[in-house]
Amino acid sequence: MSDNPAIYEVRYSNPANVDLENIITYLKKHSTRAAHNLIEQLEKTALQLTQFPRSGALSIDESLKEKGYRIIGLKYRFLLFYTIDETDKIVWIKRVLHCSRDLANILF
Repeated sequence: MSDNPAIYEVRYSNPANVDLENIITYLKKHSTRAAHNLIEQLEKTALQLTQFPRSGALSIDESLKEKGYRIIGLKYRFLLFYTIDETDKIVWIKRVLHCSRDLANILF
């Protein structure tokens, strides 16, 4: 069995980068281990998305579903929101948010 080359490229939107900076800064203040664990999971998830971009669930919110948003649950109750650009073969990570946040106001 041969290794499959990555089919899709994973890119982070500016808001997702800001989310991640804030999350990692917060976690490091409380537990460097937790920050490391989340970073490790994000790296594994991004790698998985290069070959299996549809592995996340479609959003149950109709307006997000219409825009093609998919969601993957992460450690510590964080959610990764992403879309797939089929034309350019890019998975766009749009946001990484804690599930306790007011997601409707943040995402719309």
